[in-house]
Amino acid sequence: MKFSLIKLLSRIHRKLLQFSRGRIGYQLGKVRILLLTTTGRKTGQKRSVPLAAISYGSDFIVVASFGGHPKNPSWFVNLKHNPSVTIQVGNSIQKADTWIVEATDKRYESFWALALNTYNGFATYRRKALRDIPLVIIRPHYPNNYP
Repeated sequence: MKFSLIKLLSRIHRKLLQFSRGRIGYQLGKVRILLLTTTGRKTGQKRSVPLAAISYGSDFIVVASFGGHPKNPSWFVNLKHNPSVTIQVGNSIQKADTWIVEATDKRYESFWALALNTYNGFATYRRKALRDIPLVIIRPHYPNNYP
C-alpha cells in the first residue's frame, strides 16, 4: 500500500511540475527537485518522474531508492536500457546523459554522503530496501558545450 501512495504522490508532483512549467514543486524544503524523463524500455514512450536532485558540480546525482522498495524503480530500469534522458530543473529543460554508480564503485560512499547531506531519509530507505541502492549521475547537455 505504501508504494502505491508513493506512486500516486509522484504522479501528482509530476503533473504540478509540468503544468506550472517548473515554477511550482521544484523545491521541497531544502531539497531541489528535478523531473527526469526516460524512454520506456518496452513501450518506447516517454516516462517522467520527480526526484531529489543532489548537486554535484554542474551535474546531478539521483538515488534509485523507490522509498526503500525491494526492487529498483522503473525509471532506473529504463535508463539502464537507454542512458539518454531529458531533465527539467525549474523551468529549464535539457537533454542529459547518465552513468550508474553501483555500491561496488569506489566513489559510491562519497556520492552517498552527498545524498544523505541533501536528504537524510535516504538512510532509512537503504535499511528497508534489502538491496544495494544504485545512484545515477546526470550530466546535462548545456548549450554552451556545443558549437
